Amino acid sequence: MSTLPHSRVIALWHVDSLPFVMGALDRPHNISGLPDALPFVLGVDTRTGLVSQGQNLAVADALGIAYRTADAMPSNFDASGIGRIYADDFLAFIDREIGEFKGRRVLEIGSGTGYLLGQLRDRGGVVLGIEPGAHGQDGAREIGVEIVHDFFPSPEVTGLFDFIVLSNVLEHLEDPVDFLGVIASQLAIGGRIIIGVPDESAYINSGDASTLFHEHWSYFDRRTLTNTVRMAGLNVDVLETASFGGSLYCVITPVEQPVELVEVPEALELAERYARQMQAQSALIREFVEDSTRDGRGLGVYVPSRFVNVAKIAGLRLDAVRFFDDDESAHGKFYPGFVAPIENREELLAQPPVSVLIMSQTFGPRLAQTLAGLLPGVRITCVADVLALNSSH
Repeated sequence: MSTLPHSRVIALWHVDSLPFVMGALDRPHNISGLPDALPFVLGVDTRTGLVSQGQNLAVADALGIAYRTADAMPSNFDASGIGRIYADDFLAFIDREIGEFKGRRVLEIGSGTGYLLGQLRDRGGVVLGIEPGAHGQDGAREIGVEIVHDFFPSPEVTGLFDFIVLSNVLEHLEDPVDFLGVIASQLAIGGRIIIGVPDESAYINSGDASTLFHEHWSYFDRRTLTNTVRMAGLNVDVLETASFGGSLYCVITPVEQPVELVEVPEALELAERYARQMQAQSALIREFVEDSTRDGRGLGVYVPSRFVNVAKIAGLRLDAVRFFDDDESAHGKFYPGFVAPIENREELLAQPPVSVLIMSQTFGPRLAQTLAGLLPGVRITCVADVLALNSSH
């Protein structure tokens, strides 16, 4: 255990090689000369109890390149598909807690393609977005909103705002406390900040390594999000769990007097347990994969996005492993450093492997039941059943 230089994060666990994933790719390697894998340090912030990625200059440099050269950090929000469901859920929260936008200045940080910004404009807001990815400019033209092509803070974003909105942004910042302070400096009197972040509590409590991404520096739960906000001299007025998508939504405001932090006495123990569980579960999955592919037998992995981290942590050879997913936007694409293309269900049915491992712990049992009816000769296993062995190890 050590404290990283120039950081308040106590380092608890280090892995030499974790996939540097910015999304599914058209080829098995990252573009722009970016590495396919980088080290990852897991720790805990001693101020807030926040599970965090430790400071790493190589990661920071790679992210800087990725954000400048690719459509990295895309918003979950879009005008159709699952992005529309995410957006409508967040909008329902905003409508419920804010209500009136007519004539009010609104800034969205990390506005993506501008769909949410357009919805706030249609509610009467005077809106401005800021987005470093080039896709923001495409959205600005299509939706008819102004989106600054830059990182926040930016000299092109001036004045004070009644509402500042950011969803799936705060977890990407190395120092979310400092960032919130900068945001607050551009709030008008009586202004409010509206935030959405992934709720990582289920992943941390279950030892699930699939949630770790180099682009995420912070892994919030309700208490550590509250502490982060309070450390920035702000107060959480409203904090809710999303109805869809596993996020935390909150409305925050400046305060004149400091607000006490929420005690998280078990933060270090929780983070240490998370690290131990990830290693134990990776070992169990390695045993399962090695047994399933022995003598050249083929194994299919469903939902590979939840598998690639474990594969790296466990040092698995994947010569006989194929990837399957029902997300058609990922069909035929790759994860960096993995040569198996992502196949769809039709390809699975046409050429089934000897066994299938379903990596989702939420919809895995339902999918297993469906596939069992379609592939009666294939052994189908849910990852939860593999990890159930953990209690006996």
